[in-house]
Amino acid sequence: MAFYTTLANHYSTIFPLTQAHVTLFKSIISESMKTGLDVGCGTGILTQELQKQGLNMLGIDLSDIMIKYAKTLENEHLKFKVCDMTKLKESFEEASFDVITCLGNTLVHIPFEEVQDVIKDFHGLLSADGLLLLQIVNYDMIFTQYKTSLPIIENDELVFKRFYEFFEDSTQLKFKAELIDKNQNTHEFDETILYPLFHSQLVSMLNPFFEIHYTYGTWLLAPYERENSPSLIIVAKKK
Repeated sequence: MAFYTTLANHYSTIFPLTQAHVTLFKSIISESMKTGLDVGCGTGILTQELQKQGLNMLGIDLSDIMIKYAKTLENEHLKFKVCDMTKLKESFEEASFDVITCLGNTLVHIPFEEVQDVIKDFHGLLSADGLLLLQIVNYDMIFTQYKTSLPIIENDELVFKRFYEFFEDSTQLKFKAELIDKNQNTHEFDETILYPLFHSQLVSMLNPFFEIHYTYGTWLLAPYERENSPSLIIVAKKK
């Protein structure tokens, strides 16, 4: 609990909104789009930007700590609530949203078979011609290069270190995180099991329900390279 309290307190510093986010959002959002759902919203910084671009946004996250921070951003067109992404059908009516975003590696926190169901639910919750934006770590690169760590994030307030521990079975990874708060002089640790998704797997899941329009390897819209790109970003339209 202490780790996630510290993480939430510094979330916008660790994972800040950038001009690259803004540019991509502007490139996919049209005036005809009115409502959006951000799945795995964290403290709501990206959700807020989507709202600023004209959408009535709802951000959801399983973490009540993250949602507590996100709620400080709420206004008439921006709301947040605690919600499990594996229970979307139970929480929302069909065709409720014009845009659904699921960013920040959210999808890989649930097992492979549950991801398939969540993508199907995304399809059901989107209006006709609705848009889906997904972003995860590029696990093709992680496994090809056998990456045991990600770049350290450090500034005047904190140090954030991230590590991977591989298993014999590529269906799981252990993710370990270390967070040092320089101001509070605290040192927190956390670890969790992730369920890596590879490009071919995610595309296969999407194809029955979505037409993939763009695939990027960074927020700067660089083309996706399976063995080198840090991210896998997919923009898809509901079939």
